[in-house]
Amino acid sequence: MEIANFQNWKIKNKFLAALYMNLALLLLLSFSLIWSIRSQKVAKENIVINSEAIFYFMDGDMMHEGLRGDVIKATAIYERANNINITSSHVDNTAVIGAANQLQNLANIN
Repeated sequence: MEIANFQNWKIKNKFLAALYMNLALLLLLSFSLIWSIRSQKVAKENIVINSEAIFYFMDGDMMHEGLRGDVIKATAIYERANNINITSSHVDNTAVIGAANQLQNLANIN
């Protein structure tokens, strides 16, 4: 069975062919829109996850800097109180333990 030339088709067959082509185009557009919406949803979720991760890293970094500042403060107070230099290369255990005790005292005050 041969397909006749399009010009020789009956009007009903031409309308059906146009309808099927439009349905195929609509189906293609629908799938592309669904794919686009899903891609955008995944991208949005990734942005939210990344922003939360950045927030927690920044929060942890601020806590780390605060703790580091407390340790430096306690060390400086202990150095001034005992007239020693903990930051020199010749550190003994007594000075380190004293600075740790000073940090504990600061923690108890706050």
